[in-house]
Amino acid sequence: MPKCLAGIKGQTFQDFELIIEQSIGNANVNRNAGFEKSSGEYVLFLDADIELKPNALKTMLAKLKKVRKAAYAYCNYDKEGLPQPELPADDIRGKQDQTWHEAKPFDANALKQGPNYISTMSLIRRECFSGWDERIERYQDYDLWLTMLNGGHEGVFINKRLFTAHYKPGDLTQQGNHQYWEDRVKRKHEYIDIIIPTYQQSAYTLRCLKSIHKHTTGYRIIWIDNGSDKQEIRRVEKFLKDKKMPYRAIKNPVNLG
Repeated sequence: MPKCLAGIKGQTFQDFELIIEQSIGNANVNRNAGFEKSSGEYVLFLDADIELKPNALKTMLAKLKKVRKAAYAYCNYDKEGLPQPELPADDIRGKQDQTWHEAKPFDANALKQGPNYISTMSLIRRECFSGWDERIERYQDYDLWLTMLNGGHEGVFINKRLFTAHYKPGDLTQQGNHQYWEDRVKRKHEYIDIIIPTYQQSAYTLRCLKSIHKHTTGYRIIWIDNGSDKQEIRRVEKFLKDKKMPYRAIKNPVNLG
């Protein structure tokens, strides 16, 4: 925690609010609780073993302001404290994997196929954030990016190392069956699209959505609205977000019939 706080204090960009959420459950419970207390246009979830480099916030914010269509900005990062394997002297790639994480430009298909290449420590537009699934115990970041992708939200890559992850013996990163959790997250996101065109009559739309939420799993809502009033749209959006239903909204300005 001291290195984490020092990294935050040393940021060249200082217009932020800091929320420290004490342990009340698993990591995702804490993250969601912290998000509810926040008010910023952008959010960054930090683990206690992360040390930001001085220009991290400034660099990620600048990227999101430049690439307006991106929902979040992610980067490479350094690793410290992982056990070093015995490798041939010329095995540069193997050593790199142990000392720093190299992400790559956003590719939706590669993300779906795995493995995950995007860190939790990414700057997210508040309006695009889908919430953390509190049932997921491992690979929570992978689950978040797939959930946001299902909602039509993609990331933008920054080819710089903007933070250091400090590992210690016993960390979850070094424990457990990683393939099991990756496969479990992938199975969660095997879905069918349910297409719902709407125009006004939000009461009927909500009845439909309540039935789907109660009786169906493995789906994504494709909601196509044809020029409904703002109040009607807000009612539907609120239900989808409150129930954390995976959805993509297509809003036409007029009724296309």
